[in-house]
Amino acid sequence: MKPHFWNGFMIAATLLTTIGSGQAQHPTVRYQLGMSQPHTHLFEVEITLDGLTKKDKAIDFIMPVWRSGRYVIFDFAGGVQEFAAAANGVAMSWRKTDKSTWRVENNGNSKVTVRYKVFANEFEQRTRGLDDRHAFVDASSVLMYVEKFRFLPLTLQVRPFGDWHVTTGLEAVTGQTNLFRAPNYDYLADCPLEVGTQKDFDFIAEGKPHRLMIYGEGNWDAPKMIADLKKIITMCREFWGDLPYEHYTFMLHCTPAGGGGTEHINSTIMGTRPYIFREAASYRGFIGLAVHEYFHTWNVKQLRPAGITPYDFTKENYTDELWLAEGGTDYYTTVLTRRAGFNSVEQTLEGLATMIRNAYARPGRHVQSLAESSFDAWVKLWKNSLNAFNSEVDYYEKGEQVSLLLDLEMRQRSENLAALDDAMRTLYKRFPLGKKGYTNADLQQVAEELTKSSFAEFFADYVYGKKEIDFAKFLAYAGLEVSEKKRENAPPELGMSVAPAGERSIVRRVAAGSAAYNAGLDLGDELLALNGKRVRSSDLNERLKDYKPGDKVTLTVFRDEALRQFEVTLQAAAPEYRVQRAENPTALQKKIYNSWLNAEWPEEKSETKKD
Repeated sequence: MKPHFWNGFMIAATLLTTIGSGQAQHPTVRYQLGMSQPHTHLFEVEITLDGLTKKDKAIDFIMPVWRSGRYVIFDFAGGVQEFAAAANGVAMSWRKTDKSTWRVENNGNSKVTVRYKVFANEFEQRTRGLDDRHAFVDASSVLMYVEKFRFLPLTLQVRPFGDWHVTTGLEAVTGQTNLFRAPNYDYLADCPLEVGTQKDFDFIAEGKPHRLMIYGEGNWDAPKMIADLKKIITMCREFWGDLPYEHYTFMLHCTPAGGGGTEHINSTIMGTRPYIFREAASYRGFIGLAVHEYFHTWNVKQLRPAGITPYDFTKENYTDELWLAEGGTDYYTTVLTRRAGFNSVEQTLEGLATMIRNAYARPGRHVQSLAESSFDAWVKLWKNSLNAFNSEVDYYEKGEQVSLLLDLEMRQRSENLAALDDAMRTLYKRFPLGKKGYTNADLQQVAEELTKSSFAEFFADYVYGKKEIDFAKFLAYAGLEVSEKKRENAPPELGMSVAPAGERSIVRRVAAGSAAYNAGLDLGDELLALNGKRVRSSDLNERLKDYKPGDKVTLTVFRDEALRQFEVTLQAAAPEYRVQRAENPTALQKKIYNSWLNAEWPEEKSETKKD
């Protein structure tokens, strides 16, 4: 049986093929990707359309303006150079109609070929990169498409440099070297390629072939990683009920600046630093990254918000649901790593305490709602505005928080007979890939069906509104108590973060309402002195230990090359939090705790009291 994504893609292709005349014919679409001089960072692209009709007079070749998984507009077209079109060896006229569209004028030719080069040196964006060590390609950043032929089957011929080889989730054409096929462009754009001397490790999990690909040196242990990846695969298959692919590839870049990851239809590209695999905490970070990206195989790549179904590669795709797509995935990264035993219960409770501290520390929670954060991702979150901390919420962080609330609220109302787990699986069945996507209203409806109660107020407060989260209330459903944690020797706070920039110390963030904010400190100020004595970012906190809340200090800074002084009244350090089990939980609290965290509530041994 073909996986869900294949069915969806092929249905779309079939519908387009049958529109109009029953005998309608469509051209074959062939791509070729070369990299003959890697040190130039230039990919060589050739696209051939064969079987055109006389109706195909003007052919628009479009370079996408964004890639899946990153909701921001890129300048992919800016890297294109030396565009040319030809038919039967004769050059054809063309012109650009906008920044990302090349229109080729065709005069009855049945076969048209365009060629161009793409400058690619953006490995850290997980879009396109080529150097003398390897190549990485997200097709949406390198390969153009023709909208009217977008859903036709296609082939991609890769011509690696030297002895390099190709690793990708694309289907290889049997008997051909480095020739791959895809049911349509959208599928091609969802199957990145690594070309180089990377190491490939094949293994079977849940009866299907998988591959771990590693680029770069490091202290990684492939057998251990594969064993843990198998555990992740099994865990997610049990959660969702299936594996929606025929094969899967975990792609890993080990580089000094490595970090982050991007999900794809049957693969993921992840980045880590090379020597993080032996230390327990940093290795748990890698496991968390792998869980997050792999969980996206269902949540985002199969189960998609309506606003990004289908993709429109020419502009922003607006949606209010990124909080569940991304923040919900963050939430299940926390939950599933605990359920699978990668994290202990105590480590999970410590993580919840950190979540609470971070939630209350962000002034932007009073300004922007979660739905707004999702919708405005294109112009806010990914832009990293200097004012973001004060004016925005992060739909990853806040989405994780509200997913936690929704899960515990569903468990409480249903006496643990229903949970967010059930809601996610229900949405997955109702909104398969190839059909329409879901909305917040659909999620609300499912939650109400499963718990037989209204969630209108919940969504109004926490998704569309800015109501302060009472973490103690919701965590109490699972028998957990939230308390402020005493901070030993904590200095008073300025409410600003200072980062080194060479020999200078630069103010990078000033929290609204903080001591520094009220005194007039600003982003970009160069911190010089505290009470007339030189101070640096590395010793600022230590220096503040000499003072107490309410004390006034003078900060000296350079602002626009002018020396400025600000008197600051220090504030008490923001509290930290502790999350711990209650002493006398109810039967329902223990039941929720046990199933939620996959951990038995510890039974304390009673002590024999003496008279």
